[in-house]
Amino acid sequence: DRGRFRPLPLPVESGRACHSSSWVLIGCETTSPLLSVRQCCLLALVLPSVSCFSPPLAPANPFASYSNRRFHATPVTMVEGHSVHRVAASHRKLLVGKTFKATSPNGRFTAGAAAIDGQPFHSIEAVGKNLFAFFGTTAGALAVVHVHFGMAGVWAVFDPRKEEVPGTTDTTRLCLEHAESGMVSHLSAMTVQLGDEDFYRAKRAGLGHDPLRDDADPDHLFERVSGSSKSIGALLMDQSYFCGPGNIYRAEILFKAGLHPNTPGREVGRARFDLVWGHTVDLLRRGFQTGSILTVDPAEAAALGNPKLRRYIYNSA
Repeated sequence: DRGRFRPLPLPVESGRACHSSSWVLIGCETTSPLLSVRQCCLLALVLPSVSCFSPPLAPANPFASYSNRRFHATPVTMVEGHSVHRVAASHRKLLVGKTFKATSPNGRFTAGAAAIDGQPFHSIEAVGKNLFAFFGTTAGALAVVHVHFGMAGVWAVFDPRKEEVPGTTDTTRLCLEHAESGMVSHLSAMTVQLGDEDFYRAKRAGLGHDPLRDDADPDHLFERVSGSSKSIGALLMDQSYFCGPGNIYRAEILFKAGLHPNTPGREVGRARFDLVWGHTVDLLRRGFQTGSILTVDPAEAAALGNPKLRRYIYNSA
């Protein structure tokens, strides 16, 4: 309700040039149970880009009334880590262990398709927003297909015994066909690269700690964060540090942790870092389980009078 968030009198710049994004700082004094102590938070909201000077902006409080805000789905413009792990989990059940005819319908992965054609689908691994599919046998060298979906990629599987198999499109880089079952798989993605196991190890070494993986090491991650002058908001998006979160998760995680996104990593401290990491693990696990970015705790949504509330602040300005 309106009594829970009270705007603080902060000056707001009346007009300035805006390019890729604009930052407006809004002060809120809150006694929300989301935060463990009464504190003042500066919440940074990204506004849509404009090509000219922005009009004068008056102080506003977008968190004043959740109950009066109509629920709407926020379009996701980047495949985030939880979705990639869901693809890997599905393909372990449907594709791994089978041998496929491999082709490249749009001609952009012809050599790669030829290299894995007729090779057993050995295994698949997700690391943040990256997929690594391994083809071959343990007795020989494995071919590795690295996939990064980018803004709107998809790796779909179709079973003709249950559904009609659609045709390929201009974006289909890889088509896998299983002769015995008739199963077909279409891959469209921003990045589809062929390599070997050394290629995989080099790619993996450049990626950070994935909160959905058992080998994530938060102690090592804290050492790196605490030695960085980059903002915690930037570090959460840096896949060589936190591997998996995107812009939606960044906003929601920092809100739940009560941490300003411009706080330098070296000023975060271990206690606040543990809050950030804990929320990162919790929210991406929830995304993996539900298939959607749901960051509002059910009890909190009910207390706010909107059980369907999906996110606290992203796209709510």
